[in-house]
Parts: sequence; C-alpha cells; structure tokens
Amino acid sequence: MRFLAPAHLVVLGLLSLGITAYAQSCSENVDCGRNHCCLRTVVLGVCIPLSAEGAFCACGCAPGLKCDEENICVTVGLPPRTDGADDPEQPDEDQGV
Repeated sequence: MRFLAPAHLVVLGLLSLGITAYAQSCSENVDCGRNHCCLRTVVLGVCIPLSAEGAFCACGCAPGLKCDEENICVTVGLPPRTDGADDPEQPDEDQGV
C-alpha cells in the first residue's frame, strides 16, 4: 500500500490539470464572463455557468432568478399573499359562518 500513495498524487495532479485545461480558472467573479460565476475550491477556482431555474445554487443564479431558502434557483416574483385569500382556515363571507 505504501507504493500506491504517490500514484494517487499523480492522478490528482493530472485531474486538476485536466479541469483547468477545459475550464477557465478564476479567483473572483469578475474573472468570469457575464453569465458565469467563480466556483472556488480549496486549490483553485473555476468559472461555471450561472444556475438555471430549479437547479442548485452553486455560486449564483441566472438573471431573473434568486436562491431560495433551500439553495435552489427560483423565479423572482411577487411575495406570497398575506390577506388569507388562499387560506383554507378562513371561512368565506357568503357562507354566513
């Protein structure tokens, strides 16, 4: 098993070189294009596309979307109604309750 450790280091080194060969490296978002963000790891940062609707917020959402509480990109819209119109607990006025 002692001889496998250097081989693992070589494989990890080649993988990191392969990632940077196919993707643009970055240190912050301004290094990436308009529809990309800089996803930072321990060793390097890589520019990735902004997340689409319904996708996990890796480092940002596409224009018109925002990260919700569960880190999913959702459409920016109107706030939820608070007048009780959709609340089944509220009786209708015409029922006479």
